[in-house]
Amino acid sequence: MTITRVPRVLWSFLPLWAVGSIIGATQKVDMVHLRATGQVRILVAVLDVKKIPKQADVCAISSVYRLFFKPDEAIQINDFDLDANDLLGDGDNRDGEDRVMKDAEDLNPKHKDPNPNPQDSTP
Repeated sequence: MTITRVPRVLWSFLPLWAVGSIIGATQKVDMVHLRATGQVRILVAVLDVKKIPKQADVCAISSVYRLFFKPDEAIQINDFDLDANDLLGDGDNRDGEDRVMKDAEDLNPKHKDPNPNPQDSTP
């Protein structure tokens, strides 16, 4: 992604990382290209390229700047199934059911509270 009309006040790594976050999940900021050409290139992960805005307003040091976004190329990494039950791919959800977490007391019975109902105790 190339971002144009970026003011000098934003020409450092962290502000440019935040600018990439306007679009999606920032992956890389090309600082070498910025210093060489004056153009900002940021690698951003997005779910839908069609939803990238053409422009956005950014506030920095009590001023508002309009930035313009131009996608360079879209790369499809892999197909992601949002409806999949096993999103981590670790095979824990083979039967399609959610796992029920066990209470800590069930896992280690020797650490049970001798008085589980504190309102029943007498001072």
